[in-house]
Amino acid sequence: MAATEQVEAMNDGVAALLMQKELLPGEKLLRSYGANALLPLHPNAGGADARPYVLGASAPKKVLGMLHLTNYRLKFKPTDPREPDFSIMLPAITRIQDVSFLLVRKFRLTMQDGSVIEFLKW
Repeated sequence: MAATEQVEAMNDGVAALLMQKELLPGEKLLRSYGANALLPLHPNAGGADARPYVLGASAPKKVLGMLHLTNYRLKFKPTDPREPDFSIMLPAITRIQDVSFLLVRKFRLTMQDGSVIEFLKW
């Protein structure tokens, strides 16, 4: 690996770190995990008004990053700075399911509005 590639790789990893200035007043970082966010490409997949199934079109988008748990929210920060980060406030989560299978550690969050997001923990 060339020196410039190492610097780029380190910069990508730094992009996923949660900085002190990003915390809300009174917020404390509890844990951080490496994770892939499995983002649905089409909301309401399979619903009556959903788009017809096209091979590969309904597969979730996989985004590599870090999942940070604070006393207020879950914040996902991708390693690629071109990808947007997002937060899920803890009161918005109604259900957490462990959907792991064999060696794949995976969990599903269901929000109050019925939307679902999954994470692969590594």
